[in-house]
Amino acid sequence: MENLLECIEAFKALREEKNLSYEYLNQKFKIPLFVLRKLENDEDYIIENYPYSYLTLKTILKEYGKECQVKEIKPKIEPIEPIPESLFERYSSIVKAAFAFSLTVLFFFITKVIYKQPDEKLPDVDYNYTKIGLSEPVFLSKTTKKPDVRLLAKGNVWISAYIDEKIHIFNLKKGDTLPLNFNKKVYFQTIGNADKVVLLFNKKKIRFSQKIIHNLFVDASGVFKNGYNLAQGNG
Repeated sequence: MENLLECIEAFKALREEKNLSYEYLNQKFKIPLFVLRKLENDEDYIIENYPYSYLTLKTILKEYGKECQVKEIKPKIEPIEPIPESLFERYSSIVKAAFAFSLTVLFFFITKVIYKQPDEKLPDVDYNYTKIGLSEPVFLSKTTKKPDVRLLAKGNVWISAYIDEKIHIFNLKKGDTLPLNFNKKVYFQTIGNADKVVLLFNKKKIRFSQKIIHNLFVDASGVFKNGYNLAQGNG
């Protein structure tokens, strides 16, 4: 399939063919009900949330032997209409005044930066953190030893994750090992086929029973899901 609309139609046809209710799919794949309805009835929602919506559709269809392939969606760039010469001339004085004002503001800003007082030295602590559920913020010393974090694929696994706030997409095959190198934290937005991957945190094995997992966090202190540190549980 070459477009997203065909994926939506394939999802509709699958539900009708197999008599699959939203509630059944919610229990099987742990996907919220409102997302399932959007996937079937709201093409704009799927495009706005691409590629995660597409990967979710693909996972459901593949479970029942269906295929769903789309080309990369690129934003549409509208051409900029040229400004008529007469209109530009009409507002040239305003443009000149705005430019002069911008130079004044820039000069003031540069002066403030050059002559500003030195900041008070802060303790060697990184205060960037993520709140997880109802837990308290995790403050990590910059001297904290980085953990050894790896993913071991037992089957085909797709992952979307923010590593130090930069988005990454991974497609792992059976037998693949993915080391995770980070300075602050890793935020797994989505792990597809999560039951086919093992997360190693300092040699501690963490397994998942769900097909799809959202909102998993990893930092130097552990692996967090719904406010719990999975790295502190029973191996």
